[in-house]
Amino acid sequence: MKISLTEEELQSAEASWLCVKPFLLQVRGKSQSVKNEMYRSLSPGQKALFLFYSYHNHTDTLEGFFWFTGYHVLELKAWDGIRTGLRFLGESALADDLDELEHWIKRLPRKSDEPGVADLKALADERVRLEAEERYRRYQELAASAIKRMNEWVREHRQEWIGP
Repeated sequence: MKISLTEEELQSAEASWLCVKPFLLQVRGKSQSVKNEMYRSLSPGQKALFLFYSYHNHTDTLEGFFWFTGYHVLELKAWDGIRTGLRFLGESALADDLDELEHWIKRLPRKSDEPGVADLKALADERVRLEAEERYRRYQELAASAIKRMNEWVREHRQEWIGP
């Protein structure tokens, strides 16, 4: 699938996001089967960014980071796809960090009424909260650097993204 981007948008600090934004907005609030159908129609690079931003866009707070990490790891089972996509884009450091996050999140308590979701109440435990804050800080640093390189990757592979 191709999108329209201006040269200014392609050169912006949001180029990689702008390339998948239309796809993610198109499936927002839709069923998982609609999301899966959209995903299957994408190229490998588009799939990588689609999964990354479907997760990353929910990590703007510690609580969001914690909850959505648990959700992606335990419920959606999309974690492998995110890591595979990151490695496809050459972002092994961020993929390795997500490996560590997965192991950590699986060791934490779960809500009994939502067994597939990490319990936000676990953040009340000072030890858990401090570790979550450190993991969140590391993720933010790695993701910010990765996004800069993803933007460059998009520019280098513009034929995969931009069309009539």
